Amino acid sequence: MADLYFILTMVMAIFTILTVALVGAWYGGYLEPIIVRVTKFIFIYKAKAEEKALEAQGKKAGVDFVKGDLHGNKQADAVENEGLGALKKL
Repeated sequence: MADLYFILTMVMAIFTILTVALVGAWYGGYLEPIIVRVTKFIFIYKAKAEEKALEAQGKKAGVDFVKGDLHGNKQADAVENEGLGALKKL
């Protein structure tokens, strides 16, 4: 039983340290570039999924739709150029 309490105490201590480190990194501005990169990749893959869905409907890239006009690509460009604040506008 004492081992269980020790393990739970250590897990809580590690969780607390990680939380304090992440909050400090957030307020220090170190997490935003990472979040922007991850968000950009998510939107790029969203655009690829949109493209595949349009191709499954029989449409061709460059003829029926332009890759730059896909919503995911617009979101990725906005996040890259303006940062996370661009998400509120879209």
